[in-house]
Amino acid sequence: MPWTQKDIKIKEQTIECRINAEDYLHNFMSCQGKIKVYLPPQEKGIRIACVKTTIPLRFKLLSNPDFVAGKVGTTYLEKHLDEILH
Repeated sequence: MPWTQKDIKIKEQTIECRINAEDYLHNFMSCQGKIKVYLPPQEKGIRIACVKTTIPLRFKLLSNPDFVAGKVGTTYLEKHLDEILH
């Protein structure tokens, strides 16, 4: 390749959020049950019925000042979960 690491500039960032059927308020315990209703993504969000998910936690994390400032790493949630939830 004709490039070196110093030639590569970061222009954009991406994020991936995995939505799990877990109760993040109770040590991420798995939620079991049947999904009785599923509506595919609409204009302003996703609707999921009948199971607890990590969606509310993702919204809290995405609006967290440390996250917005890019001051988080792979252990951030583990270390700051109580702080984020309250």
